[in-house]
Amino acid sequence: NQSGFSLNTVEGELPPTTLERDKKTISLVGRVDRVDVAHLDGFDAARVIDYKSSQKDASIDQIYYARRLQLAAYLLAVCENPKQFGCDAITPGGMLYFTIGDRASTDEDQALMSGVINIRDEIVAAMDTMPATKRKSLLVKNLGAKANGRLQETQMRLLLEYVKDKMTRIAFDAAQGDARACPAWPKDEQNRACVYCDYAGACGFDERVRPLGVNRLP
Repeated sequence: NQSGFSLNTVEGELPPTTLERDKKTISLVGRVDRVDVAHLDGFDAARVIDYKSSQKDASIDQIYYARRLQLAAYLLAVCENPKQFGCDAITPGGMLYFTIGDRASTDEDQALMSGVINIRDEIVAAMDTMPATKRKSLLVKNLGAKANGRLQETQMRLLLEYVKDKMTRIAFDAAQGDARACPAWPKDEQNRACVYCDYAGACGFDERVRPLGVNRLP
């Protein structure tokens, strides 16, 4: 095992994540591909992993702009239910994509996992326990001191709180019938929401007709 984190078996199913507003609740359920727990010095930490067939990355910007909330929602659910992982409390350790394609394991420019990690020293050390060398980690992309997707523990917790608030607003707005088309519109045309949307034909949204109806992103 190259990591201080190990696959953890849930004691029963995790309860739904509950979103609340005005004394009403909406429950979210899902399926996490993998949860790893590390029993560290005085605390337990967890990372959630989502398997992908091609290279993916969950950047802080993508989470902030609600373009990729799935991993954060998984980690939130794990941290809210520590007893089911045999822990008194769980520190958020990371949310990562794991690429399972036909890629050579010696490709140092593309680590197997990438996403957002807690840079608390003990957690970083547990992410990849191979002896320290000058090479990059082949396991987790974000371990380098200058890498993106690295948050202090307080920032990680604040991000999860933000995600729960964002999911609450989205869920209750949808439940109340707000289904307006307002696609994410970053500068990179290939990353715009409409490019890969299965419902683009039915929606009929045209940015040329409604230039102010898009959610413009950096």
